[in-house]
Formats: sequence, C-alpha cells, structure tokens
Amino acid sequence: MTVRTYLSAPDLQRYAESDDPDPPHYTNAKRIGLFRVEKVWRHGRMVAFGTDGKLFDVVGVIYAPDGLPTAPLPMEAEELDRACYTHLYGPWYRFEIGD
Repeated sequence: MTVRTYLSAPDLQRYAESDDPDPPHYTNAKRIGLFRVEKVWRHGRMVAFGTDGKLFDVVGVIYAPDGLPTAPLPMEAEELDRACYTHLYGPWYRFEIGD
C-alpha cells in the first residue's frame, strides 16, 4: 500500500485539499490515483479514504498533515475511532477497521 500511496499522493492530496461536493463521510465510488475510493471521511484537514475491504472490514489511507487527531472524532467520522493505524510516511497513514 505504501507504493500505491506514494504514486497516488498528488491526486489524493489534491482531492483532500479541494472543496469536494461529496458529503464529509461518504462518496460515490471513484478512482483517485491508483485507488478505487469507496468512502471519504473529513475532519479538519484530515481526510480518510476507504479504499479496500472485505465484508465488514474497511481499509484505506489517511492524509493527515497535522497528524492523527487525539480527541474522539465527530459522529460522521466515528468509525475511524475503532481503526488501527500504521504510519506510512510524511502525512500518510494506513488504517483498518475490522469487526
């Protein structure tokens, strides 16, 4: 996932920094860089992209230029409170939400 994130970073960052018309916690599936993005959560400058998953699991990447939030997230992003995070590089993290 690190290589795909690195190669897709310009497109993901451009999306994260844009005023996208999608709601803050959901998007219609779309391709951004090398990822098929199924869900998007926004919280401040942090944007999480749900890219993969099986049945009840969600996996993806997070653009967090200010680091991951330390306080509980608002309701529209509360799924991410259950996530396990792995730092990839710079402002990029991998997350996984499993049941």
